[in-house]
Amino acid sequence: MLGKGRLFAHFILEPGCSIGYHVHEGEAETYYFLRGIGEVNDNGELKTVHPGDVAHTNDGEGHGLKNIGDEPLEFVALILFK
Repeated sequence: MLGKGRLFAHFILEPGCSIGYHVHEGEAETYYFLRGIGEVNDNGELKTVHPGDVAHTNDGEGHGLKNIGDEPLEFVALILFK
């Protein structure tokens, strides 16, 4: 990624667990969902996500994520510097 990549990781959130709302400055983050059901807080708008869905947060925007299902929420995250 020629110096643009900050994070490329596989995550698993257990039922009821979450990643708190936060704002990205100087970078953007994309989630690709592999398993489970989650709720993304996309700049204050709540959206339900399923396997195969993608959520993207641009530089200067905020997001959070919660596992709202009964099984682990599995996803890949990619953060790129702007």
